[in-house]
Amino acid sequence: MKTIIFIFAFCLVGILAVSEESITKLRKIESVCVEENGIDLQKADDVKKGIFDKNDEKLACYVDCMLKKVGFVNADTTFNEEKFRERTTKLDSEQVNRLVNNCKDITESNSCKKSSKLLQCFIDNNLMKIFE
Repeated sequence: MKTIIFIFAFCLVGILAVSEESITKLRKIESVCVEENGIDLQKADDVKKGIFDKNDEKLACYVDCMLKKVGFVNADTTFNEEKFRERTTKLDSEQVNRLVNNCKDITESNSCKKSSKLLQCFIDNNLMKIFE
C-alpha cells in the first residue's frame, strides 16, 4: 500500500540550503543512496513526487541513507538533533522545536524502518506546510 508523503528531495533541499552547491551535493548523495540500496531510479523519483511504499524495505533503506548522509540520523540510528537544528536555521524555531520534540524519541530496532518512521513523523508534524 502506497502512502503519500511530502516530496523528500524538495524537503531536504528546502531545509538544508538553496545554493546550487547544496543541490549538487544532495543529488550526489541521492545517487549514492540509490546505488547502495539497489532501488531503481523510478522509486527514487516516486519519493520526490510524494509516493512512498512504507513496506518496501529497500526504499526505507534509501530514506535511511539519505537522512544519515545529510546528518539528520547518526550511524547508531539516533536522531541528530544538533545537526538538524544547525541545518534548519531558515525555519521558524517554534516549528523546529515541535519537530524535534515530536520526532526525536522514535524507537525502532531496524535502522531503515526507524528512518522511515522519522520521515513520516516530520510529515505528520506539518513539515510540508513550512514550504507551502
